[in-house]
Amino acid sequence: LKPGDKVTLVLRAQKVLAGGRAGNVLNGTVASTAYLGGTASYQIDVGKLRLNAINPIAGHVYREGEAVAVSFLTTDSVLLNADGRRVE
Repeated sequence: LKPGDKVTLVLRAQKVLAGGRAGNVLNGTVASTAYLGGTASYQIDVGKLRLNAINPIAGHVYREGEAVAVSFLTTDSVLLNADGRRVE
């Protein structure tokens, strides 16, 4: 992998934390919220990207149109190269 190479970042929705402030933090806007028992499923627009986050309901539930920080840890992500192979 060298500078300028295209990669894809893969994250499980359960590892994207709405309202999180640890690790890598991005600012976005909630596009939709759905309730799944004790969890909330969010679609969050961050620039031209749409991230999915599935988080336990513990206090505040974000609503459509609300600004929200989203975070994830680098250790919870996987990078794929242009051929779809994992970058180690």
